[in-house]
Amino acid sequence: KCNLFAKDIRRGFGFKKQNDQMDVTAGQNNYKKIKLFLIFFYVLLFLSCTQQDGVKSVSLQYRGNKAISVSFETGNAQDLKIFVRGEAKTSVLGDIKSLGHKHSFTPIVPFSAGQSYEIRKGEKNLALFKVKNQSNLDPPQLINIFPSKDTVPENLLKLYLIFSSPMQEVGNALDFIRVYNETEQREDELFLKLEKDLWNNDHTRLTLWLDPGRIKTGLIPNKLRGLPLKKGNSYTLTVSDKWKSARGIALPKNYTKRIVAGKRDDNMPNILTWELSSPRANTKDALRINFGESMDAVLAIESLRILFQGEFSVGGNYRLDEQEEVILFTPVNNWKKGTYDIISESKIEDLSGNNMNHLFDTNTADLKDSFLSETHYKRSFIVQ
Repeated sequence: KCNLFAKDIRRGFGFKKQNDQMDVTAGQNNYKKIKLFLIFFYVLLFLSCTQQDGVKSVSLQYRGNKAISVSFETGNAQDLKIFVRGEAKTSVLGDIKSLGHKHSFTPIVPFSAGQSYEIRKGEKNLALFKVKNQSNLDPPQLINIFPSKDTVPENLLKLYLIFSSPMQEVGNALDFIRVYNETEQREDELFLKLEKDLWNNDHTRLTLWLDPGRIKTGLIPNKLRGLPLKKGNSYTLTVSDKWKSARGIALPKNYTKRIVAGKRDDNMPNILTWELSSPRANTKDALRINFGESMDAVLAIESLRILFQGEFSVGGNYRLDEQEEVILFTPVNNWKKGTYDIISESKIEDLSGNNMNHLFDTNTADLKDSFLSETHYKRSFIVQ
């Protein structure tokens, strides 16, 4: 583009190419003036073209204590990416917006405090910036690992890690998680490595799937390698203290959890077998629902609601108890006398991924015709 533009300028000032030399149609004085102008113009044009990939005026924008975006100027922002300094492959996920030569990059998760980042095009580093340190902030905590019980079905489907604050998403979460098979004295790979980790919106809950292909009987991974967990074996899961929050603060310690593989679970949850307490009218007694087994902690909270007289939604708080075998519902207002319904979405699951419509492992021929398709199930109780 620069070369073509220069040719256009030469034509505009009356240059003609004859016998590999340039002739000027105007007089000698005009020739000198034009020559000086062209020299000046070519210098500017050269600087403009060579600086298209340059980056300048880099500045961070903060919201409270979080660095939420970085702005910069460059002639061409196409193919620019942001990397943690020293990270070779995985760029920071986010969106870039441009207005002329001014650009702004907003990461999905705020930049990490104290961390340095590079703006790159291909293999070329164009600029470096560092987020201010916020070492006075509290470190993140791993506050829960679900299921919370140690003994789980050998066909366990997934685990959840719950953090006190948003965590970084650099590389893969499994880089910070180690599983040691205590029984066989070796490290094990239990979890399915995904291209993108499964975080909730605020990056405080991570879902870890055990390989479904190894859990479903009849599939090739299951035939070749068997279940991720072997019945009777015990395992130690360790979450590394090298893992940092989105603010760049590392976990204060390694966290560990013991896992023992118990018997297989091939039963679907059934709302009719749940044990219910009887809250009293004119009180805020908690309704106690005992599932009879540990349930998927996230889906148990998301799947339930309470209706009064079949149509009025009852507001309140749901809290898991007794290693996710029990959920306690405390209403915002006092219970009224009358009939209530517990409505459960059919997606509610036990620890093996079995829901109210079908078993997770559905490869057995005699189960294929027994699928249900209900979206909700109901169970009534009376408050007196």
